[in-house]
Amino acid sequence: MSFSIFFAFILLFGIIKSWNNSSTSLIERNKIKKVQFIAAKTDLTRAVFEVLFEDNNGKIKKRLIMLPGSFSNGKIETQKAVEVMKREGLI
Repeated sequence: MSFSIFFAFILLFGIIKSWNNSSTSLIERNKIKKVQFIAAKTDLTRAVFEVLFEDNNGKIKKRLIMLPGSFSNGKIETQKAVEVMKREGLI
């Protein structure tokens, strides 16, 4: 019984945490509020860009853009992506 409650709590926490996430594939440049780079933890996670933007309803949404992992030249591709974001003035 307690395991079920614990599991339900974990699921509820995950739903609440991702409530404002978006999977939109197109974000208008003028709607972007902030871009944050989150570095990968070696062999545990992949690097990600967290983009905060305003949707069509005026609400702030979050879009996570995952970068390649360690099995597909992750470090090199991540460096390229960060350079592009800096050059474009997003980070």
